[in-house]
Amino acid sequence: LIFEVEKGVMPSDFDAAFVENEATLRWLSSNTGKLQQKAEHEVWTVLSSPAFGKQHKAPQEFLEGTAKEAEVLELLLAAVERAVALPAGTLGGASGSVRRSKLQLWGAALPISRWASSDAVDFVWDAAHRIGIAGDWLSSVP
Repeated sequence: LIFEVEKGVMPSDFDAAFVENEATLRWLSSNTGKLQQKAEHEVWTVLSSPAFGKQHKAPQEFLEGTAKEAEVLELLLAAVERAVALPAGTLGGASGSVRRSKLQLWGAALPISRWASSDAVDFVWDAAHRIGIAGDWLSSVP
């Protein structure tokens, strides 16, 4: 999910965070802060937990304008409110402050697939080809 709000609606004391206090969420980041943009609005990215993603899995090509899109949007916005201690309804609902949003459900994703490293490292490096990869899917920590 990405959503846009007026500057000052979301807390200003962080640009990105792994979310540990809300079971529905895993990641929250300010695209505006990350890019150090001076703007009247902020765009935030929200990634759900694997369990939430699995429960609400739906085909992306048939999502826009559906009841499923509205349901997941409201659930995720409510979870963001709880995670950052905003009053209920600040982001979502009829009086919420979200100006625009885009929800992406990865219908073909396997959200609980993980790399099982034999040496307990969270990256892969091929010295012969001088290439490496890293990502949260390489971590054994959910």
